[in-house]
Amino acid sequence: MRTDRISDMRHDEVLLAAAAAGDQDAWDQLVDRYAQLVWDVARGYSLDSVLAGDVCTVTWLRCADHLDDLARGADLVGWLAATAAREADNVPLAASPASAAVCGTILDHLVQRRAEATAQPAV
Repeated sequence: MRTDRISDMRHDEVLLAAAAAGDQDAWDQLVDRYAQLVWDVARGYSLDSVLAGDVCTVTWLRCADHLDDLARGADLVGWLAATAAREADNVPLAASPASAAVCGTILDHLVQRRAEATAQPAV
């Protein structure tokens, strides 16, 4: 199993170097190979599919920006997972449509309670 991991890392290094040199096929192979990993990390942060897609896009953009560094032997799998996690962690809670709906409901409830409290005569 360890030899498979080393072989995968060497294959990644070759693909990364080729992608850094402008080889679109190499880039496509990297994305095809690890898109599910990046997606799973993003969704693991309970992001909806739109926000998870944004995290994936930013993660791949960062990867493209660091191709030269990554081609020099970095652990691509670990780098992608850490980058996706960092990007997912940076998504503000308020950016999620679901959390915005919850916040709106809570705010509506608080406004209603305040209105009821001020409408009741003091005893």
